[in-house]
Amino acid sequence: MNFLKISIMAILLPLLNTSANSKPLEYTLQGVVANKETGRPLSDIYVYTVKGEEEGITNKNGEFKFATWQKLPVTLYIHKEDENRRVLISNPSELIKIKL
Repeated sequence: MNFLKISIMAILLPLLNTSANSKPLEYTLQGVVANKETGRPLSDIYVYTVKGEEEGITNKNGEFKFATWQKLPVTLYIHKEDENRRVLISNPSELIKIKL
């Protein structure tokens, strides 16, 4: 019985001792995906992070936007049928511009 109490306390104490300042920061990742040759926006392009499973799809203007709670830098993956890219994001306040 003592072992059970100690095990439960070992799990619960860290949860009870968290402060409001220890919450992970939320960042908004937003940008535009365009054709590398023409510069025209690309719609329906899948943009995602693997670790946090956050994702978005570009709209008709090539724009995407979604939130992440990952620590910086964040690796952003861009998937198009015939081409995939990875982009390392260190400053989420900047508009991300990707050419495929």
